[in-house]
Amino acid sequence: MLNHQYRMKWWGWGKEGVNFNLANRLGIIEYMQNRLGVENIVYEKHFDWREVQIPPSHLSPSLVELFRSHLGSDAVCSDDYERILHAFGKSYRDAIRIRSLKIDNAPDLVLYPANKKGLQEILTICEENNIAVVPFGGGTSVVGGLEALTNAGASGAVVSVDLARLNRITCLEERALYISVEAGKFGPELEAELNAHGYTLGHFPQSFEFSTVGGWVATRSAGQNSTHYGKIEDLVIGLEIVTPRGILNIPASTHRACGPDIKNLLIGSEGRLGIISEVRLKISKAPRAQKYVGYFFANFQEATTAARELLQKGLVPALLRISDEEETESMIQLNSKPQSLSKKLQHALGFSYMAARGFGAGKRVLMMVGLEGDKNDNELLHVRINKVFSKYSHLYMGTSIGKSWLKERFFLPYLRDDFLNNHILIDTLETATTWENIETLHDKVVMVISETFSRQGVPHSVFAHISHLYKEGASLYFTFVAKQQKGRELEQWTAVKRAASETIIAFGAPISHHHGIGADHLPFLRKALGELESKTLHALKEIYDPKGIMNPGKLL
Repeated sequence: MLNHQYRMKWWGWGKEGVNFNLANRLGIIEYMQNRLGVENIVYEKHFDWREVQIPPSHLSPSLVELFRSHLGSDAVCSDDYERILHAFGKSYRDAIRIRSLKIDNAPDLVLYPANKKGLQEILTICEENNIAVVPFGGGTSVVGGLEALTNAGASGAVVSVDLARLNRITCLEERALYISVEAGKFGPELEAELNAHGYTLGHFPQSFEFSTVGGWVATRSAGQNSTHYGKIEDLVIGLEIVTPRGILNIPASTHRACGPDIKNLLIGSEGRLGIISEVRLKISKAPRAQKYVGYFFANFQEATTAARELLQKGLVPALLRISDEEETESMIQLNSKPQSLSKKLQHALGFSYMAARGFGAGKRVLMMVGLEGDKNDNELLHVRINKVFSKYSHLYMGTSIGKSWLKERFFLPYLRDDFLNNHILIDTLETATTWENIETLHDKVVMVISETFSRQGVPHSVFAHISHLYKEGASLYFTFVAKQQKGRELEQWTAVKRAASETIIAFGAPISHHHGIGADHLPFLRKALGELESKTLHALKEIYDPKGIMNPGKLL
């Protein structure tokens, strides 16, 4: 039996029946009205999957029966609901197209293999019959990584391979502190089982509630606490991948000098070389205490300088996040407005105090610092962090901001559906660079996005934060919101995406730090890679998948 606890709604983010409850968020409503020009707020919208137009299956009954004979009837789904559910991920392009209730490219069949043998049989059948294969974890791709595309000359048929049944921890090695886990394991399930034994993986992407181990590895994901625990590639010490040319099994190891590291060529392969079936991951002792605190700094440059000093002194918190001036003000405006007189007074006094200290509107950036570990160690690290910060103009804001962020950090993606319901474009993009380039790249990307929206003549807002910090640099994560141009939603988004991406490439920065490539970033990756690097990736494709059945149209 399949556990649908982690299955998302077909038309939007998160679980069916769960939404952002916009009516209770007066700050968000005011932001939509005052900043983005929304006149009549739509609080809820309903979609019926039975109204979706979907092409008929390309697979013959005999091929469907062949899959059933190898996998079992319960592992083969051909109904339209399953096909719709697996047709898209959660990118902006995906969201706009699914809301049109018309799907041009849908998988012809959804398969739920129960083991590695099933994966092998699927790839054998698909290669013999020239059927494209799209691996599916939680369906959270935000770069178009899941659409049912086919290669030129292919049969036109596509199967989606959902790994939800491959969800066991097969080994917990407490002496060496690692686990072996099947790729279909969802984040909350994995973390709960590790916590029960006193451990944590420490990997918490914003998609945590609905994403899987295999998806994290396939896209080189980063969790919100990666500054301390590392990105997913830092946690992988071995893996197994099922390819059309056989199974490649890299056992757990520390380091090796056996030529180039093939493991790292498979991490981030986005289903193009095969299907990741099992992963060996480092784990850590679960923290006994958490302390998440907030600071205001005078400006973005000063906050980034302070953060860089922390990292380069070896003071590494679990979380370090710096919102620029625009994001800081947007976060303040989007927070729920206090209702009672006492709360309103408390709110006003707080802002008056900040203004009196020189941290009024537009003159502050928010930094959040998360401390995890033994309580005494957290306090000692906090003292050392405060000592570094004492050289900079800042205002300590205590733990309330951190507690609020922890409470809602996985809930914020639900808000996009409410924005789309009100004809608001909202999307994100991210990159990374070294410290000497952080402010310049930030300013240039914000500028080109804003200029593109201005040419479109729509109210908009562009903001960014720094997260996933390293001694040598950090990632930059941009969010942009604007009034949609009705009837031109995708053209509008494409213009903004192109302008920002070309700026990032011209700067020599990566087109993605942790979202991956998929189909959305593919045109820009071609520009970013050198000839030899591109040839290397295509040579791998020829070795592992010479007939080109694996996840066509993504990455390569």
